[in-house]
Amino acid sequence: VSYNELAAEGAGRLTLALTRCPNLTRIDMQAAQLGSEGTGRLAANLCDLRALTRLDLYANEIQAEGMSRLMHALGECRKLQHLNLGANWIGDEGSGFLAAVVGECTSLEHLDLRSNQIGPDGVGRLGPELAKCGRLKYLDLGRNQIGP
Repeated sequence: VSYNELAAEGAGRLTLALTRCPNLTRIDMQAAQLGSEGTGRLAANLCDLRALTRLDLYANEIQAEGMSRLMHALGECRKLQHLNLGANWIGDEGSGFLAAVVGECTSLEHLDLRSNQIGPDGVGRLGPELAKCGRLKYLDLGRNQIGP
């Protein structure tokens, strides 16, 4: 459903329907205009998708509020290997929400956080938690506000 204008209402309806697909392993919602509200609606149904291994939410205007809701749900997705949150607006506050759960994502191999307005404070919170991700092979923090 990438590059479709799902927005909040569409995301809620679609993900509710997807909960009837317990073997679903991949959700690709790049540039679906979710925003924080749509991300919250997606998150409300993610807990039922326990087989999920890949979630791509690139370029969805997700801010800290949306990250808060999404991270509560991702703590239940124990098989998640690939998470793409690139080109959103999560900032330091949103990366703090990610830091609170990423250490529990023991299957995570790929994490894309490029172009998210993350600064030194956000990276400082993420670093110690990412160290707990023993399977992590790919991390992209490019185009953030980490240093000069």
